[in-house]
Amino acid sequence: MSPWSEGVEVAVKILRPGTRPLVVLDLFILRGAAQKFFDAFARKNLGCPATLLVDEFAEKLLEAGPAGCCSPHYRVPLNSRDEGSKCVG
Repeated sequence: MSPWSEGVEVAVKILRPGTRPLVVLDLFILRGAAQKFFDAFARKNLGCPATLLVDEFAEKLLEAGPAGCCSPHYRVPLNSRDEGSKCVG
């Protein structure tokens, strides 16, 4: 969390063009590893398969943003364009 100029704490999501396919591949690998190495542990201790945890994590990680967000806690400050830049470096 990061303090906003209005004094409100906000989460910052950095968008990096062209990285989505790499993130999806990493999630696919993570899901396979979770199934192979942690499934029995998760079922015994958490009552659900490890793949379900990875799937939930992936869903949140790949959320679309303001248009796809249904949370009442999601807020884009009015001056958000003034606070950032288009430079990704």
